[in-house]
Amino acid sequence: MAAHQVAHRIAEENQRTLNPTCTGTSVVAVTFDGGVAIVADRVASYGKTARYKGVSRLYRLNSSTLIGFGGDHADFQFIQNLIYRRAHDYKAMCGDPDAELSPMAVHSYLTALLYYRRSRMNPLWNTLVVVGTQPDDEGVKKPFIGIVTLKGVAYHPKYVATGLGAMLIQQSLETEFRKHQATYGAETKLTKDEAVGLLRKAMELVYYHDCLAHSEYEIGVVTTEDAAVLPPEELVGNWAMAETNCNYE
Repeated sequence: MAAHQVAHRIAEENQRTLNPTCTGTSVVAVTFDGGVAIVADRVASYGKTARYKGVSRLYRLNSSTLIGFGGDHADFQFIQNLIYRRAHDYKAMCGDPDAELSPMAVHSYLTALLYYRRSRMNPLWNTLVVVGTQPDDEGVKKPFIGIVTLKGVAYHPKYVATGLGAMLIQQSLETEFRKHQATYGAETKLTKDEAVGLLRKAMELVYYHDCLAHSEYEIGVVTTEDAAVLPPEELVGNWAMAETNCNYE
């Protein structure tokens, strides 16, 4: 093989994805007393076009863990495959077909994976939200939220909004939490119904302001008993405000 052909092949092998293709937008998650609730809409956009509708962006791994994603849909499918294999290997290692990875273990694995890929200058174009119930040293399950960005940055908040929602509704979530604590006490947590209601309100705000958001969304709830993704819901919206925002006549 000629030298120029070798150089051309090496250049091809070193090419990287510079931009994601079909993407999902914001994911929102909040903790409540005894669990975590998470929400994401059901569309994968190609640029500004809603290319694929009815796409679930919440992945139920097991009875204690859900994963929501924003960013490239194909990259998350790749990540799903890796997580499935890790879960299978863990069951084989434990010798127990019912053994489950904890949400903290999944979050740690994804942090290492995304950091490794970005260090190789070949990132997975996703922001991942891992939610679940994590056993403490005494075996008591407590709410857990873990975030991993495409740069491998990871942290554990009590509530979070990713994507454009980080700018649109992060402050709203903090305001609601502070209002609740001021009324009921700093140690009092939201109830499940309050958390789900807060997520519905958050998705309405995202839908009004984010041109990539879609009216159909689904909510996932993790409690100490199980993890489940609820049936899809549809936003109706109130666009009367458009007359004042856009000077319509």
